[in-house]
Amino acid sequence: ALAYGNREQIDNGVRFNTAANDFQVLELIGQKDVLRSLAQESPGGGEGPSIDYKLPDRISMASRNDQQIVQVMKADLAGTLYHMATPVLTTYVYREAEIVNTADEDLLGGPINVYLDGRFVGRGEIGTVARGQTFVVGFGADPQLRARRELADKDEQVQGGNRVLSFNYRLSIENFKDRPVTVRVVDRLPYAEREHEIKITLDSKKQPLSADAFYLRRERPRGILRWDVDVPAAASGEKAAVVDYAYTLEFARNLEITNPTAPGEALQRDLE
Repeated sequence: ALAYGNREQIDNGVRFNTAANDFQVLELIGQKDVLRSLAQESPGGGEGPSIDYKLPDRISMASRNDQQIVQVMKADLAGTLYHMATPVLTTYVYREAEIVNTADEDLLGGPINVYLDGRFVGRGEIGTVARGQTFVVGFGADPQLRARRELADKDEQVQGGNRVLSFNYRLSIENFKDRPVTVRVVDRLPYAEREHEIKITLDSKKQPLSADAFYLRRERPRGILRWDVDVPAAASGEKAAVVDYAYTLEFARNLEITNPTAPGEALQRDLE
């Protein structure tokens, strides 16, 4: 989502992710009948580089005390617009663009005003972007798309000295447009730093994960799941596009799953 400054963006990210963390821990430790009764809805550092820009001509400015904006460069940059859904955080589906800085200059980090089809859609913030580097800009929520995440089933068994928890999830995307769209649907598995204590096995054979090279290299090892889903036109209700997947969690019977008491600082560092 677009925010009015980097600090607000990070604070909102901490709040949304903390709420999602709490809910996912409840999925791990809660009883199946209790979980079925719950319906998940939408939750409503350091100095940078110095960059010089060469102006082609002199610029005259009015002599006044208020802030003035001066254009120092203009460039048309190639990019790819796509939709991103993270139903574990929100039911809204957002428009984003991956843009390559093909300009002759680096882009200095700071606040940005964002427009789509000539309409102002919000304010955001970008970091410093080097020439040739790819960066992402958000264009707000698409009002004609919705996403939902449902815990379809949960099962618990004891095998030898281990507990085995099995989860089945359904992610659904509704499209109210009169044309099909492709949506990047993202979810996440529990992440265990001590892998020898907890074994996590994913079952997504019905709908394979995205083959995007960057995703497989950077995000998949951290438990992030992504599907590139083609959603037909006018696909709502029973016609919504769905992603079904399952995973099992196996660990020693005496190992207790709890929610971290103060995850905020580490989460804030990750978002920054």
